[in-house]
Amino acid sequence: MINVRFLQAKNSIISSLTKHITSTFLTQFPVLILTFASGVIITRLIGAEGKGIYAIFTANTQLLALFLSVSANSGLTYYLSNKFISERKIIGLSIITLLFASVVGVLAIFIPFNLDSLLFPNNFNTFSFKCYLFLCFFFTVLNTLFLGIFQGYKFYILLNKISIINAIINVLFFGVFLLDSSITIFGSKLFDVLLITLIIYALNTLINGWFYFKVIKLRPDFNVKFKEEFMTFLRYIGIGHLSNMLNFLNYRMDIWFVNSYQGAEQLGLYSLAVSFSQMLLMLSAPIATVLFPYLVEETDKLKKISLVGLLSRINTLSLIIGAFFMFFTSEFIIPTIYGQEFINSISSFKIMIFATIFMGLTKIFASYLASEDKVSYNLYATIIGFIITFSLNTYLVPKIGIVGASITSLVTYFSIFAFVFYKTLKLNNSMRLNFFIPNLVDYKMLKTIISSGKK
Repeated sequence: MINVRFLQAKNSIISSLTKHITSTFLTQFPVLILTFASGVIITRLIGAEGKGIYAIFTANTQLLALFLSVSANSGLTYYLSNKFISERKIIGLSIITLLFASVVGVLAIFIPFNLDSLLFPNNFNTFSFKCYLFLCFFFTVLNTLFLGIFQGYKFYILLNKISIINAIINVLFFGVFLLDSSITIFGSKLFDVLLITLIIYALNTLINGWFYFKVIKLRPDFNVKFKEEFMTFLRYIGIGHLSNMLNFLNYRMDIWFVNSYQGAEQLGLYSLAVSFSQMLLMLSAPIATVLFPYLVEETDKLKKISLVGLLSRINTLSLIIGAFFMFFTSEFIIPTIYGQEFINSISSFKIMIFATIFMGLTKIFASYLASEDKVSYNLYATIIGFIITFSLNTYLVPKIGIVGASITSLVTYFSIFAFVFYKTLKLNNSMRLNFFIPNLVDYKMLKTIISSGKK
């Protein structure tokens, strides 16, 4: 007989998940449109070469933030969800992380460790641009920690509100410069865009801080037990951090290869192909973001893997429909929206869209493995991806340029997906579950849950 309590509990969790995912998705749709508009405006303002330089600064801001924050945001979400460590101590650990990241960030950016060629485009390694990079990095780390806290508390309405506010700010600030070409600060559109980006980072931080002190109001507790709490926290985020660093390198290494072998203009074309294709991830992000805290809390293995299966099927269908539309409209959209200057990015985009599908599929299974405290599997997957990325980029980018970088990304993200999916199956004794093909039962169940939630 079917366990009635199990089904009721499962439906209750799915109902809550569905409500949060639906609200997040409905929020992400206008955010997607606004983000797309901001990207178009920036590209129109600075052109292909400027887009390449902007991509380098953006990538290196994210690189420093990821490396030096030691992925503490994932630890915040994990431990605020399962309550293994007191909430005030978790906040204290996040502040310690910020201080550590800031000190090391200053050393990495300002002390001559021969990192200038890696961190800065040619002729952009002046003191002013070093200050710019540090401030962007600092605000990025702080915002990431705030969002990790909000996610740990499942404040999805708040997260959605912040996303919309930030997206509107982006469009308003950049839109003013596009509508009135006479407006300039430095006499260079690229420099103006860089400054506006920094201002937006700072405003995002003020918004996140205001909501934190208004809603959460927790004071940090620095009286952390070294072995039981600090080392436990560090152990969890440590393995995940190695995985995130390698995954970021997989994600950004191609930028450095393209810039080194093909130059800033080709990098601008490739950067557009990557950013445009990864708009598809807006379909997966709400699912993965909302799912992770629920998986951390859930102790019933069957219920947990059933949730993963259901949401993976929804995710797969969303990605395929989105990719199909973007693939067949790209030859019209890219030159029309971004300009004829970017028409040569289309071939790269048509490969990257398939790589993005595998990135989106991976998100669900990586979240599941992390919730099972198997972050080492995610690390192994990214190690495989890193080896493939470095090897293929070394060979393909010098020979066939940005198309070679796109092929590398496709092979890399398929390999990462295949590994985490295999480990998910092994963790469940190779249980035969349907993870990819939606069925009528899914539709009826979701329709019932959504309908009941509206009453």
